[in-house]
Amino acid sequence: MAKYDNYDIEDFLQDDSFIDWILNEKAESNAFWTTFLSEYPEKRTLIEKARAILISINVKPLDDQLSDTEINLRVNLIQDQAFRQVPMVKIYQRQWFKTAAIFLIFISIGFIAYQTLTKSDDLITKDVLNSLVKISNTSKKSKLVLMNDGSLAVLTPGSEIQFPSTFKGEERSVYLQGEAFFEVHKDHDHPFLVHSQNMITRVLGTSFTIKAFKDAAEFKVIVNTGKVWVYDQKTKPAAEKKDVVIALTPNQQVTYTRNVFQFKKDTVTHPLLLSKEVADKELNFANIPFSTVISKLNAAYGIQIEYNEQKLGNLRITALLAEHPLNEKVELICRAVNAKYRFADGRIIIEEDTQTNK
Repeated sequence: MAKYDNYDIEDFLQDDSFIDWILNEKAESNAFWTTFLSEYPEKRTLIEKARAILISINVKPLDDQLSDTEINLRVNLIQDQAFRQVPMVKIYQRQWFKTAAIFLIFISIGFIAYQTLTKSDDLITKDVLNSLVKISNTSKKSKLVLMNDGSLAVLTPGSEIQFPSTFKGEERSVYLQGEAFFEVHKDHDHPFLVHSQNMITRVLGTSFTIKAFKDAAEFKVIVNTGKVWVYDQKTKPAAEKKDVVIALTPNQQVTYTRNVFQFKKDTVTHPLLLSKEVADKELNFANIPFSTVISKLNAAYGIQIEYNEQKLGNLRITALLAEHPLNEKVELICRAVNAKYRFADGRIIIEEDTQTNK
């Protein structure tokens, strides 16, 4: 595994094991490369680019009956039409290609496709080729991240999260480096998994915080509501092996010490702001100024909701918000004051609904 630590993108594209993992998705390959990514997270970007290239070209074995003359004609045609000035990537010949030249041509096409389809804006990038989203928070404020299933994450400064643009399959997997608060949309048929350094946190629908910075000596999972499972990434929990899983309920936390590979479970000193007992007191409102409600939400989630305080701040509202996720909380208070909201650049912005007021 150590040799892959020095690999560049060209090396991955030449490696039989890597290509087999991307194209054939074998279980044993998944286990190996998942472990590798956890140990060398700095290689994730290169692997994503190599994956995108392989998926985009979707190379298949050439017909054994294809003549050398036909191969040369196809190579020349592609060269003339696509990229006379694109630098070539050196690829060794494989048995399942008729010639290495065809593969070389398609790899270059893959590079063009990747560079053309991938766009960046405020450090938020969507990899169109493999439907991955990567969000890095380099600001000094927390950033709100929304996922297509309705789940959200509040990403603290210096943290990064990756997830599919659309969740598919039996599980919803995301990858975290740093710290984030999660509020997971309930879906009992599709568990939500957060991969963070050496830990995996598995939930169905709940709220919790993960602290797992790359160079930290300890990682933590702290539960606000619901129930989560935490286990070492190298351990696949099964129903008959509950001893390998740490189960956490509200106001409990687990600390993973990386140098001794040990989990320690305990209870937090004070109930968390979004735990049921605190939320019932702090987030249910009766005839309270709008500005107070916003302040309470900002404190509970560690975010900054923007609004026109002069126009909306003194309006009084009544709302029971404790048991609702953040997006529903904001929807309810906006209805109460005839406003609308939108998510933009990791923020929530509340504005007057001029159409309603007409």
